Amino acid sequence: MRIAVESRRENSIAETLKRLGHKVTGWNPELVVAFGGDGTFLRAERIYPNVPKLFIYSSETCKSCCVNDVENILQKIPGLKFREEMKLDAVIHGKRISALNEINVHYNPPRALRFDVRINGKLMAENAIGDGVVVATPFGASAYFHSITGRRFTKGIGIAFNNLTKKMRAIIAKENSEIEIIVKRENGIVAWDDSLKTIPIKEGDIIRIHKGAPVKVCLFKKA
Repeated sequence: MRIAVESRRENSIAETLKRLGHKVTGWNPELVVAFGGDGTFLRAERIYPNVPKLFIYSSETCKSCCVNDVENILQKIPGLKFREEMKLDAVIHGKRISALNEINVHYNPPRALRFDVRINGKLMAENAIGDGVVVATPFGASAYFHSITGRRFTKGIGIAFNNLTKKMRAIIAKENSEIEIIVKRENGIVAWDDSLKTIPIKEGDIIRIHKGAPVKVCLFKKA
C-alpha cells in the first residue's frame, strides 16, 4: 500500500511501515498516517486533501497513544474501518477553500467587523458587530467552536458568533445548508484550519460556505 506519513517521528514510523511491506511515499498515497496532535492531523489533511487518514493521537502528557502503541496500530492497517468526516467548502473572490475543522471570518483590529449571516437565503443575523463568526464541522466542534460557545455538536454545521456587542446564541444548521456571510462594514480576513494563508475581505464581500466532499478517517485515541 502507498502510504504517506505526517509526524515529528516520521522516520521511525516510515521504517515500521516498510517493515510491514508498505511503500512510504508522498506521491499519490492511498493512505496518510498522522501521528501527533490536532495540528499534525490538520496539516496532513491540508497537504493530502481527501486522502483517507489514519490519525494516531499523541499528546505530550502521554494520556493518548504513545510510541509503543504505534506499531501495534500500524499492523492493523489492512483491516481498518474508516468513518466519513464532513468538510466545508467556501468561495471568496472566486477562490475556493476547504476546511476540516472550521472557517473563521475575523475582523482586522482595531475596528470590529459588521456582517450579516444568511442560511438558505434567510436572514439569521443582521448587522452583527464583533470579532466575527466561526463556521465549524462536527469534527471541529471541540476546537474553536467550543472555545467560543462552550458546547459541541455531532451533526450539521455550527455557526458561532465571536465576541459580539450583543450576545447571540450559536446556530446549528442542517449539513446541506448554504451559508452566506456578508461584510457590511470594515475589513477582515478569512482563515481556515491551520493554514498560514488568509484571504482579505472588505465591505460588500460575500463568503459562501457549504458542505464539501468528505474525508475518510480512522482515529486512535485513548481516553
